[in-house]
Amino acid sequence: MYKTSSDTLLQNNKEDVPFSLVYLLNGSATAATLLGKAGDIGNSAALSSVELAKPGSEWPLADVLASGQMAPLDCSGRSTEAG
Repeated sequence: MYKTSSDTLLQNNKEDVPFSLVYLLNGSATAATLLGKAGDIGNSAALSSVELAKPGSEWPLADVLASGQMAPLDCSGRSTEAG
């Protein structure tokens, strides 16, 4: 239910959120699994899972979880090929 709702919401509001990745934390909040993506995001940028305790993780999900704040990223060097 949530996956479909969030995917639809994000796809239909590209002017507000041009691209996004939606992750679900596991029960112990140590890993996150990709539920869906919206916009022009290449598969190399949309990691299927992220280990939060892994140092130097490409996505700062551990920081977001700890702070409760969003974490803007510089995506200028990331691939936008949807492949």
